[in-house]
Amino acid sequence: MGVRPPLPTPPVISAVAADLGHGERGPLAVTVEEATEISVVVRVWRTRPVLGLGLLPAVPAASVDVHLTATLADRG
Repeated sequence: MGVRPPLPTPPVISAVAADLGHGERGPLAVTVEEATEISVVVRVWRTRPVLGLGLLPAVPAASVDVHLTATLADRG
C-alpha cells in the first residue's frame, strides 16, 4: 500500500473491542487517545469483577482485536 495523503481534518472515530478468543476475560473498554489527520491511537482496558469488591481498577488489555471506523466530521 502506498503513502496516502492526510485527511483534511481529524476524523470522528468509532472503536469497539472484539475479543476473538485471545484470552482476555472480563468487560473490555476502548478509549481513543489520539486522532489526527494521519493516525489514530486507541487503548483497550479490561476490568475484572471480584466477589464482594465490585470491579478492580482497569488495566491495559493485551491481544484484543479492535474494529475501527473513521468518518470525516461535518464541519457545516
